Amino acid sequence: MTAAFVVVICVTVITVMSICIPRFRIVQKLTDQINRVARENLTGINVVHAFNAEQYQNDKFNKPSLDMMNVQVKNQKLFALVQPTMTLGMNGLALTIYWLGAALVNNIALTDSAARLTMFSDVLVFSTYATCVVMSFMMLVMIFMLLPQAQVAVHVADKDAALENMGVQNAIAEAEAALAGEGRVLVRKSGTESVIRVLAEAPDQATADVAVKRIASALEAL
Repeated sequence: MTAAFVVVICVTVITVMSICIPRFRIVQKLTDQINRVARENLTGINVVHAFNAEQYQNDKFNKPSLDMMNVQVKNQKLFALVQPTMTLGMNGLALTIYWLGAALVNNIALTDSAARLTMFSDVLVFSTYATCVVMSFMMLVMIFMLLPQAQVAVHVADKDAALENMGVQNAIAEAEAALAGEGRVLVRKSGTESVIRVLAEAPDQATADVAVKRIASALEAL
């Protein structure tokens, strides 16, 4: 029973993360779009007023803003499933253990008080151990969902050329290999500035920092 519940936790989290991580990348692109439109409004405010284009600019801003809201709402709905699943599973596991334990105790003759007491103690001990195991996996899941991050923005002359540079691609490949599947690396060009944004997630902060510095150094060397 305990193993089955642990499997349910892992499957739920992996499913949620596999769906949400691509959406988080979309959110980052939408953030760039919102920043770009906001900068256009600020730098060209006199022109906007001169041509009475406020409504056009508002509509232009609303599209990426609403897109981001919809994506984030979907992400939060998925994340909202994790905690109820864990709570329901843990309470269901405890209920199942006590139900089966009560049946085992009830099968022992009333005259054999020592055996009934021993079985009752075994049920309580097993329930405690099962709860500890489940809580440990729940903490591991929370740590997995909150991986340490490191992020940096590197100014470059040509964003496309920088991403296509062989030295930069090798640095990205080395950083991903160093993580060994225990994190992720995201390198993207900014939509509003002449910079390359580098993001790394890893089991610990030091590993994330090393991955980001490796890629940043390759970009700065261009």
